[in-house]
Amino acid sequence: MYRMLFVFPLELIQRDTVREMVRRVAILDPKHPHYILSESFIERFRTASIEEVCNILIYRVSNASNYKHQPPEYCCRDWRFAEMSPGAAVLTGANIELMIGKYSPEEFVDAFMKCAFERPMEKPYEILNTISLILTTLPSHFQEYYIQKQLDIIEFSELTAEDDDPKKMLETFSKNSYTASENRPLAALALLHGFLQHCPVVSFFF
Repeated sequence: MYRMLFVFPLELIQRDTVREMVRRVAILDPKHPHYILSESFIERFRTASIEEVCNILIYRVSNASNYKHQPPEYCCRDWRFAEMSPGAAVLTGANIELMIGKYSPEEFVDAFMKCAFERPMEKPYEILNTISLILTTLPSHFQEYYIQKQLDIIEFSELTAEDDDPKKMLETFSKNSYTASENRPLAALALLHGFLQHCPVVSFFF
């Protein structure tokens, strides 16, 4: 389903008929109705705000990718024999939600970046990595807007101005400095670093 939706233009898949079809596929297993899609999509699609959607998807992907003994309850319980690992399956579901969601790619990217800039942040490593991972696995119209946003946000003058200290742009990322700082360029760089780690950079830029 992800591969099929990935190649289609938004105007062809952001339709109620497609959303209902995807929803029906997602709830085929009544014991695990939220395995593929989140509760905000299945139960509150019309009323869920974009902030709620993004926060739920970040929470789901992060917890499905980082667990000690067993994956979260919304993951497939027979995950050892499933087609994908818990993290990959939930990430795929998040991508599907975003591709056929009621908000535009630009609105979703802005909302995810807002999540990255929020303070306080309890688990900055996990949050930034999760946001980057989600953005990396979305179609190009999401990624192109995201890259442009990064170019607009990062103030390169801070690296070259005589009266500025470039360390505030290039300092080593640490949990304490990140959560205590309101430095948006630093936050943008941290998010971009995670994005480039996951993204096939050569194919994207060339």
